[in-house]
Amino acid sequence: MPNRMKRSSLSPPRKRGSRSKDLDSRWRGNDNSWAETLASHREKSEFAMCLHACRSWLFTATIVFGLAVLAACGSSGDGEETDGDGAVTDGDNGGPCEEGKQTCAGTLSIICRDSRWETIVDCADSGDACDKGLCVPLVSDGDDEEAGEDGDAEDDSPIQDTTPPEVQSTSPQDGASGIDPLIGAILINFSEPLDPENFVPRRDVSFTAGGTEVFFRGSLESQNQQVRLGVDPLDEGRTYTVSIAGGVLRDPAGNVFAGITFSFTTSGIADGDGSENPDGDQGEDTTAPSVNQTYPEDNETNVDPYLPYILIVFSEPMNLEGFPFVSKISVVGSDSHQPPWRPQPENGYKHLKLILQAELHEATRYTVSFAEGLADLAGNPLGALDFGFTTASLPDGDAETDGDGVGDPLVDDVTISEICLADPGSWTPETHPEALEASWNDGRLIVVHRNAIYGSCLDSVIVEMEASIGLVSLHELAHFPWICEELCPRDVTIEIVYLNPGGYTIEVYPDGADTPLETTVGAP
Repeated sequence: MPNRMKRSSLSPPRKRGSRSKDLDSRWRGNDNSWAETLASHREKSEFAMCLHACRSWLFTATIVFGLAVLAACGSSGDGEETDGDGAVTDGDNGGPCEEGKQTCAGTLSIICRDSRWETIVDCADSGDACDKGLCVPLVSDGDDEEAGEDGDAEDDSPIQDTTPPEVQSTSPQDGASGIDPLIGAILINFSEPLDPENFVPRRDVSFTAGGTEVFFRGSLESQNQQVRLGVDPLDEGRTYTVSIAGGVLRDPAGNVFAGITFSFTTSGIADGDGSENPDGDQGEDTTAPSVNQTYPEDNETNVDPYLPYILIVFSEPMNLEGFPFVSKISVVGSDSHQPPWRPQPENGYKHLKLILQAELHEATRYTVSFAEGLADLAGNPLGALDFGFTTASLPDGDAETDGDGVGDPLVDDVTISEICLADPGSWTPETHPEALEASWNDGRLIVVHRNAIYGSCLDSVIVEMEASIGLVSLHELAHFPWICEELCPRDVTIEIVYLNPGGYTIEVYPDGADTPLETTVGAP
């Protein structure tokens, strides 16, 4: 028994508590005899000792039983969720343990197996929270409130883009008719930006008419969300088709575009090969031809000095076979500049292009003149013709600089080998390696692209130039009158004028190439 129970013995009385005082008073102040007092005291003392012993036993048994219950709950997790202090609380497991059911107990992910809850993992070990039996990232802003009644926490981690780009609109629309042949550009608008590093216009886009490839200049515009196809004046009354194969374009996240094909038809009446009477079978043609349109228009101003061609649209096919173009047609600037050009009949001899092989001078009026002698297929003469336009002034950054700059350079002439340097199929990159040469000749920078590989039906190359201190970048734009699958090497010679003498790195980008050929040239 506890030591305090020894105070009820018959040892001499001590004044340490109320009970000792009570006994002392009984011994000293009652009329009862000593024997009676002693018997009564013994009887009460024995009863008290027994009662206290029972209470102690019951208290000890209760503690042992409680500890056993808590140990059993902690090891089996009988379907209840624990709070932060480890106490068992009602969880979201919905009742008794159901085989295979998975839920949470605090940060523990638990599962019911063999009618017992077993711990799978403590999500806190990885810095996560437990939600519906699964470990989920904690809300990054520290907000511990639940996002909804179901206890789902809001996850603001970056959302991965898995949506492929789609075409939102095209101009012209698919199936459109009556489109102006001088439309100038075809536009394809996407739902999101495309990856510019993965866009190669001549590889990814096809532009055809009746199965024949049509020349275009492709680019990404509007923050890489629009594909733009710059086109020359189109034939009248023809159907054109634009195709982008699936799997070639993608967004920056790598989602692949599924592809698109759409068609449109230009206004006007399609011509034949020029051999038939344009007036049909209604008798002899006695109507003189006329000019329906020119590009640029007569008296147009602010024309880009980098104009690629001049176009004349006749009212009917013209007899251009054997026509002495050079002696009958002239292009002259108000400063006497005569840019080199070459003729290119199109659309059954109803269109005549003068392909410019050098940039025009800025702020200069140019006059295009036709001498008498041009006639239609029936011999009806056109008569003399002239029209003019004025070029724009270049921005200050392109104006002539001082001796430390690059000057005001222009591509004055571009020539290509008239025939392939080797027959298609008889050459290899080893026998005809591409190379770049550059040299000065009487103040002109001559750049030669040796063994440029293009289709065997190549008929012209336009060169666009960008120049800065110590660097000249040239971009070749090839033109083909039809699809030609066979390739062959040719030399492309580019002459640049008004470039301040000095040392330069020369870059030439073949049409459709992402990386340039490079060489250097020292000061003359």
